[in-house]
Amino acid sequence: VLAPSDSPATLVHRYSFQATAGSSTFADSVGGPAWDGTLQGSAALTGSSLQLDGSSGCFASLPPYIMSSYTQMTVEFWADIGPSNPVWTYAFFLGEQVGGVKNAGVDYSPYGASNYQNCDLRNSGSSVYANKNAGLLGTTGNHVTVIVDPVNGVLCFYNGVSVVSTLNGPVPSLAGINDVNNWIGRSPYLIDPYMAGTIHEFRVYEGVLPPQAIALNDAVGPAQYIELSATPTLSASHSGGNIVLSWPVSNFGFAVQSRPSLSIGSSWTTLTNAPALVGTNWQVSLPTTNTARFYQLVH
Repeated sequence: VLAPSDSPATLVHRYSFQATAGSSTFADSVGGPAWDGTLQGSAALTGSSLQLDGSSGCFASLPPYIMSSYTQMTVEFWADIGPSNPVWTYAFFLGEQVGGVKNAGVDYSPYGASNYQNCDLRNSGSSVYANKNAGLLGTTGNHVTVIVDPVNGVLCFYNGVSVVSTLNGPVPSLAGINDVNNWIGRSPYLIDPYMAGTIHEFRVYEGVLPPQAIALNDAVGPAQYIELSATPTLSASHSGGNIVLSWPVSNFGFAVQSRPSLSIGSSWTTLTNAPALVGTNWQVSLPTTNTARFYQLVH
């Protein structure tokens, strides 16, 4: 069973961009209609993604105050980054732009100067950044998760299931950020270019998404949201000459243990078989032995 601290953050906003191609708005399937987003310029919907061509004024806007009451937050998205992007194109900015520059907020650039990824947090009094010296220009299938946790002094981002960023200073509070300019594909600086690429899904959580949930989301992809569960149920079935052990996909990070009996002197052994994702279940297939075996899941 997972410890309470491993419980997932609360998903507050989810944009899957499934509106009909040609629509000018896209739904927040979690927050509801009050939080729907709007296309700007030549931004377009395909029915399953947001397409940004990098031209001036091409981005998507989200309603104001999407995160201003949070003390901790997570932004997660899946994207393809076009190969022709200039430096300092931004995947998102949540905050306030004043006089054509960033006044306060949180942002992430997949391709900054010197081929860096960069995440920046600024409130009314101070700022800090986390970066990685490997940009994502011309890459596809990226799963990026940005963790903003001033409570514990953390600002970082994941590429897939691994934290790849380095923090460069103390992390200021989210308090005082007047997030009236919330954008996908647009920089907080008026001088910067707009991003060319495809956003497959964009999520905002209140709180810190734990590594187990990030890994689960990376495994299942952007098409579905499955909340991490800490109480697995293991089932068994026969298939040919194998016994197939399965449990729900929401129970991520568990391994199978086995023992020949439940009597004193017998102990559990963790199997090396890696679970495979099959539909909405994790599965481990083992050859039948015609002898009694007992199985359990362990995290």
